[in-house]
Amino acid sequence: MNAERESIRKSSFSLSSAISPLNNLVEARIGLLQLEVSTIGSEIDALKNKEGLLRDQFISQMEELNKEIREFQKKVESSLSNDDRPITASE
Repeated sequence: MNAERESIRKSSFSLSSAISPLNNLVEARIGLLQLEVSTIGSEIDALKNKEGLLRDQFISQMEELNKEIREFQKKVESSLSNDDRPITASE
C-alpha cells in the first residue's frame, strides 16, 4: 500500500511539474492575444474616426457643390428670362 501511495505521489508531482510550464505557456499566449485584440481595437477606433471625418468632409463638399449648382441654375434662369423678353426696335 505504501509503495502504491508513493508511486501516486511521484506521479502527481511529475504531472504537476509537467503542467506548470504548460500553464505558463497558455498564460503567455493569452497575454499576447489580449494585446493583439487591444491593438486591433485601437486600429478600428482610428478607422471609425477617419471614416467620420471623411464622411463630414464629403457632406460639406456636397453642400458646397449643391450651392454652386443652385447659383448656376439661377444664372441660367436669369439669362433665359432676359432672352425671352421681346426685342424692341431700339435694339
